[in-house]
Amino acid sequence: MPQMRYRQAAVVGIYFGAFQVIMPTIGWLMGVSFISYIESCDHWIAFVLLVFLGGKMIWDTFMDTSDEATALQSYLHHKDLLLLAIATSIDALAVGVEFACLEVEILPSILWIGFVTFVLSFLGVIIGYHFGNHF
Repeated sequence: MPQMRYRQAAVVGIYFGAFQVIMPTIGWLMGVSFISYIESCDHWIAFVLLVFLGGKMIWDTFMDTSDEATALQSYLHHKDLLLLAIATSIDALAVGVEFACLEVEILPSILWIGFVTFVLSFLGVIIGYHFGNHF
C-alpha cells in the first residue's frame, strides 16, 4: 500500500468481519434445515468437519502460495476485497453447519466472530503497513 488510511483499514475489517458473520449464518441455516435427517450422526459430521478444517489450516501453513505477491499489488479494490473475504470465510460455512449440529446459539456466536474478525483485520492492516515499511 503506498499510503495507509484508517478508513481503508476499516473497510477491510468490515468486508472480512461481515463475511465471517454471513457464512456461518448460511451454514447454520442449512444445518438447521436438515438436522432432523442427520441427528443420529451429527456428532460425527461435526468431528469430520473439524478434522478437515484443522488439516486444511495445517496444510496451508506449509504450502507456498505464489499468488501473495500478486495480491499485494492490488490496492484494496472492492472486487478484490469481496473475493478475498469470500475465499477466507468458506470454512466458516462449515462451522455454521457444525453450530447447528452442536445446537450452539447462533446470534452471540456470529456477533463475536464478526467483531473479533473486524478488529483483527483492522489492526492487521495498520500493523502490516507500519512493519511493511520497515522491513
